[in-house]
Amino acid sequence: MSTLATTTLLILMAGGLWMGVGLGIAGLIILYFFAGGTNSFQIATVAIWNMLYSFPLVALPLFILLGELLVQFGLSVRVYRALTPLFERLPGKLLLSNVVLCSLFGATSGSSMATAATVGSAAYPELRAKGYNRTALLGSLAGSGTLGILIPPSIPIIIYASLTNVSVGASFVAAVIPAIIAICLFLAFVVLQAKFRPEYTPAAAEVIPLREALPALVNLLPVVALIGCVMGTIYFGLATVTESAALGVLAAVVIGMLYKACSVKRLCRALIGTSLTCAAIGFVMMGAMIFSMALAVVGLPREIVEFVQSLELSPWVLLLAIYVFYFVFGMFIGATEMLVTTLPFTFPLILALGHDPIWFAVVIVILCEIGQITPPAGFVLFILKGIAGKDTTMGELARGSVPYVILLMMVLALITVFPQIATYLPSAM
Repeated sequence: MSTLATTTLLILMAGGLWMGVGLGIAGLIILYFFAGGTNSFQIATVAIWNMLYSFPLVALPLFILLGELLVQFGLSVRVYRALTPLFERLPGKLLLSNVVLCSLFGATSGSSMATAATVGSAAYPELRAKGYNRTALLGSLAGSGTLGILIPPSIPIIIYASLTNVSVGASFVAAVIPAIIAICLFLAFVVLQAKFRPEYTPAAAEVIPLREALPALVNLLPVVALIGCVMGTIYFGLATVTESAALGVLAAVVIGMLYKACSVKRLCRALIGTSLTCAAIGFVMMGAMIFSMALAVVGLPREIVEFVQSLELSPWVLLLAIYVFYFVFGMFIGATEMLVTTLPFTFPLILALGHDPIWFAVVIVILCEIGQITPPAGFVLFILKGIAGKDTTMGELARGSVPYVILLMMVLALITVFPQIATYLPSAM
């Protein structure tokens, strides 16, 4: 059965079908031949209904809309210009601003690709014109772009919670400390890189005096207030995740009005962008859900779990095997597809090992982050390739992202050895 499922999916993908379509058709084929013919197609409709009826997914379009509004209102450009004078005087210079800006934007968008596209389109042309090393620049954008799905709100965490019935709010809060550690490691790496390879960061033509640079930081206040509005209400139990997402959208509109950037045209663009993104995610999730349900009907997840348990591997070896599986799988498939197709197999194993499901939410998102910047299907790399065009190659992008893959593995190792890093804040809620 596993051979048939894998072969069918690979044939469909090789034929050029979209991932969602390929997963759905492969699932329907399995249902038709192994679960009662056309009558079993009702299982597919039930699977889709159960997925779309999941309450945690209600927050998904709201968080996507929040990120779209901030892009349309030009807030990322304002924040970038506010940070530039401050970081020009530090080792690493504007490469540091890439990390900080991606962190701030990631805390409002929930998407690595959106974060990389927004920050990259603003930073890459300007920093290349100033003479920054291309590999270091692209690496900082690629690595920092992945923070979009680790820093709450995170779209993969919402999908994970909807599939496993884990609290979205607790999973968001669990990712806070690991995200801060990742940001600090990225900043430290950029500084050390500048120390040992000073040619990567050219000398600034003019450094704005600190007394003139500090007042510009007032442009950060709306973003900080927005992040506090969303995460603060979740952590202190003042609102559900969906309510805090709606509150964030309202706050974004108010910010846009204060900056006189809110217009009907921009609101329509944000709504259209949100609709397209939600449709793409929903389409993939529906196909993946049909495929997962088909495998569940024929009992494949149960057989795999029983087989793995019969091997009597040590818990650490089994956990490492799960990590390696996700690392390799993430090279070829997106985060959404990976979550929906693999959790029926891996989640029971994680529970059987006695691990906290909220802790695993952070683990799997970090593994998804790594997949975003590892070829051949590193989606963040493709986003940056589109921004840089002929100025770079996929090989150069991959080389630039290698240090950040290593740093993300370090974060993964830390929360594996010390799971309290991820579970402390949720337990204190």
